[in-house]
Amino acid sequence: MALLTELMEHPLDGSYQDRADARVARGEPAATGGRSPLLLVVCIVLGLLLAVAAQTLRVPQERASGQRQEIITQIESRQRGNATLAKQISGLRSQIAAAQEQAVGSPGRAPWPSSSRAPRRAPARWPSAAQAWSSPSTTAPVRRRPAATRARAAGRAPR
Repeated sequence: MALLTELMEHPLDGSYQDRADARVARGEPAATGGRSPLLLVVCIVLGLLLAVAAQTLRVPQERASGQRQEIITQIESRQRGNATLAKQISGLRSQIAAAQEQAVGSPGRAPWPSSSRAPRRAPARWPSAAQAWSSPSTTAPVRRRPAATRARAAGRAPR
């Protein structure tokens, strides 16, 4: 408690007090703190510079809303273009399906062996995106054996 009392009664170190007493003896003020006119001018100039910088960096509301409307217009036009392309894709798919039916249904030509009703396809190594999202627990990717194991199975020396 004595330390706090000492700090409150004598806040300055002895040498600081000696310098203040010397200034008073010469007729100068005891402390030359933040009351100098130069400090005041510097603070005002810095404040003005910061205000000008903030105004310069701020985007006017009219310009921002105009750009926003332009972006919305672009999005809507691209969505309409996508819808048109989707219709074209649907039409082309139906044309392809009709052409496949016509090729399959042509007499005297069997597109696949008669032992099966549909062509055999290689098993998929990875599920499609639709399968992966619809039922992840039932579709697992097929794992490949390491290259050395495949080489041994084929009768070659591994690399």
